[in-house]
Amino acid sequence: MADPNSYVTLTVTSALGEQLTQAQVQVDSHESWSYTLSYSLTPGMTVQAVASVDKNSTPSDAYIKVINQAQSGPLNLTGIKTDKVSGVAPDTGQIIKAWRSSDGAQMVNNKVPSTGDGKTFTFNYLSNMTLADNDLLSVVSEFKDNGTMTPFDRGVVS
Repeated sequence: MADPNSYVTLTVTSALGEQLTQAQVQVDSHESWSYTLSYSLTPGMTVQAVASVDKNSTPSDAYIKVINQAQSGPLNLTGIKTDKVSGVAPDTGQIIKAWRSSDGAQMVNNKVPSTGDGKTFTFNYLSNMTLADNDLLSVVSEFKDNGTMTPFDRGVVS
């Protein structure tokens, strides 16, 4: 989801990493956007979307989907604290990434440990950052090497 009147830049690359499309669209008042490709997406292609406040401002980190690479289920957050986040990834070998809504700062970028079930995690925030009680944390689980991400799971300190 992006803010009304902000911009989303969509990038599509082939399975070999060749850039096929890069297009920027403006988000409407309902926080929606769309772009129609002139070709069909095929297995292995990667679709990335980044948001920015203005056409030329610094973009967010990318949300990534690799065609025909699917998560086996959703990310399940079990706890959000001022200094750490806990949860269960849908698959083993996942990377957990999280961002603070107040300023977009990346709070987590860690691989889930292979110990135990290989899915359960608790990560302290990067660089001793903290999350305020009223701030929203947006978290995804993704396959390694910039693979497909789960939909965002969001929450506040509980």
